[in-house]
Amino acid sequence: MSDAALLAPYVSRTVAGWVEQEPGQRALEIDGSLVCADISGFTRLSEALAALGRAGAEELTDLLNGCFSAMIATCDTLGGDVLKFGGDALLVLFSGAAHAVRACRAAAGIRADIARPRARRNGQRVRLAISIGIASGPVTLFLVDAGHTELLVAGPVASAAGRAEGEATAGQILAVPATAEQIPRTWLGRQAVNGRLLRGLPGPESAQNAGPAPTVALDLAALDLAALPADDLAALVPEAQREHILAGIVGEHRAATVAFVELLDVDAFLAGSGVAATAERTQALASVVAASCRRQGVHWLGSDVYPGALKVILAAGAPTSQGDDEDRMLRALREIVDEAGTDLAVGVNSGEVFAGNLGSVSRRTYTVMGDTVNLAARLMQRAERCQLIASNRMLAGVRDRFDLTPLDPFTVKGKQAPVQASLVGRWHGRPRSVAASDLAFVGRTAELSLMLDAVHARAPRGVLLDVAGDPGVGKSRLVAEFLKRLGDLPTVSAHCQPYHTSTPYGSARTLLRSVAGIELEASPEEAGVALAAWVDQVAPGLRPWLPLVAIPADAVATPTPASAAIAEQFRAERTHRAVGDLLEAAFPTRAVARIEDVQWMDDASRSLLDSLARRLGRLPWIVVSTRRATGLPLGGTDFRDRCTIDLSPLTASEGLALARALTADLPEDWRATIAERAEGNPVFIMELAAAARTGGVTALPPSVEAALTARIDALPGPDRLLVRDASVLGVQVELDLLGASLGQDAAGLSRW
Repeated sequence: MSDAALLAPYVSRTVAGWVEQEPGQRALEIDGSLVCADISGFTRLSEALAALGRAGAEELTDLLNGCFSAMIATCDTLGGDVLKFGGDALLVLFSGAAHAVRACRAAAGIRADIARPRARRNGQRVRLAISIGIASGPVTLFLVDAGHTELLVAGPVASAAGRAEGEATAGQILAVPATAEQIPRTWLGRQAVNGRLLRGLPGPESAQNAGPAPTVALDLAALDLAALPADDLAALVPEAQREHILAGIVGEHRAATVAFVELLDVDAFLAGSGVAATAERTQALASVVAASCRRQGVHWLGSDVYPGALKVILAAGAPTSQGDDEDRMLRALREIVDEAGTDLAVGVNSGEVFAGNLGSVSRRTYTVMGDTVNLAARLMQRAERCQLIASNRMLAGVRDRFDLTPLDPFTVKGKQAPVQASLVGRWHGRPRSVAASDLAFVGRTAELSLMLDAVHARAPRGVLLDVAGDPGVGKSRLVAEFLKRLGDLPTVSAHCQPYHTSTPYGSARTLLRSVAGIELEASPEEAGVALAAWVDQVAPGLRPWLPLVAIPADAVATPTPASAAIAEQFRAERTHRAVGDLLEAAFPTRAVARIEDVQWMDDASRSLLDSLARRLGRLPWIVVSTRRATGLPLGGTDFRDRCTIDLSPLTASEGLALARALTADLPEDWRATIAERAEGNPVFIMELAAAARTGGVTALPPSVEAALTARIDALPGPDRLLVRDASVLGVQVELDLLGASLGQDAAGLSRW
């Protein structure tokens, strides 16, 4: 199947037609009816099936797809377009002639579809229910650039549909007055707060009586989504989901962090300022959110309606994880709240979710659902203007330092026990962790000798030491021991972060400010003053090039005649030369630069550091870097003055020795179990040791699960799918058996 055919079901026909027929138009009003439907019972079922692992995920996927297929088919029959759906809810637009009549009939058909008992694989019968709200009038739609083109649905009609659904109980359909006025009076039941309950109305089998085929401002009748270019369709799907979709990965239970970001007072702003101004406001929010998500490695999951407002849904850990999901999410949310001002309210939670590509052949979505997601939404509802509320359960997994204000326990819908949560304030950076040199140094004698020998062999010239390995394998501990053996040498350090990958000179900024003694939190203006003073001290002859040096240091400096005369195409190369000359003047003798996690380094910083590495042939610097095994080393692929140390897991005896060093208070058989389960990964040994002290040796801490998830998610989509399929057969897999199970030639799987 082509990429276009795979992506087409993930795009609303309204959005696709809009982009094709009205390019550049960012706001649209369509007269129609919105059906807002929410299934009840799936969260409880999801939690029950989570205990069955992948088999439970597959069963839940089947049940969800069965429900959604029937619901979407009913809406398709009556000319409805599914604008949004995620978790266990749908938002459907009916436009054109008799849109209110068709919307009500579709609602009746949906209710009948959901009411049918469904059989589980074990023979048990599952009964679900649905609550539905319907509102009619001018539906306001916005398209925003969030790294992809995202549809936002807002305005009074969307709010009315949401309120009606919220008032309706399971099995009820509630139509607001504007809808009730357009349908037969015989369909109307008793009065409710937000409208009239519907009764006895015919379902979709009477669609032929609904009136003429729908006619809207957009011509969707002849629109063939699968015929559109794949790149055009991909631009309408959040980036993190595209590979997941194209790889064909299905539903799974996994750990994730989910946040809801509410943009407040949208309806009031729309009424007072108009559609154009509201389009600008929503785009401003989308730009802030998307930029923070890119910096922190958080995924834009989607958006949804909310009475009087709108909400954006973010996730870390789904569809992929980079590790440290809670920290990255909180950093992103703090950036968003700080930059967007008083217009937001945010709730965030972490835990187990069901995540997957769900729907029917004609309309699908990637979504997450479960109690973790529901509580995040409740925390958003609890948050007041400019507040970020996180559950204490999530905060227990956060390593970064934030200002936290505990809230009194409070109750929320769907939770019997009071919720414990806190207001999350200013970020204060990464904590000071236990120094790697304070931990036991086990094994690695050959690797340590290789590093020391490389330094001595190249003296007095410099050397680039490249330490590569999987997360948690002990790279930082080896570097710490190496630096200890070098003695007291001037040392500067930089730790690349995931958000550096999209920030030009983000990693170099950390290193240069450290070298110059400038606070990392200093403003560009403050950094400019400090940088000028340092240049005057160590290399006054380079003062004409201060504006160039200031660029990677994120400092402000007044242009000089020399810097202004540099043509744009030569500016980067001249900047790198000026930085190198400055560092040569500042460190003419032996010095050490320690750079951690260079796989996160941005392109501009890498280019700068590569140019500095080429000076090691005549300078006595020792540059030691760490990276993941799949990351690109410093210096480039053809760099010769580099010594690479590939770290493998500890041997069984070394793992046991480390477990013993960390668990003097635990029984010997527990230590052996910890070492065996960690499979030579020192971080896993430390995490399991900590868990054993509190919950017993059988406790597997979430941080280990998160590390494993991040390693799997780093694989390309098809390889992730292969690993998942192989895991069903066991820890060790016969390739012939795996190939037979998948219908593939085992020779093609041999690289695993």
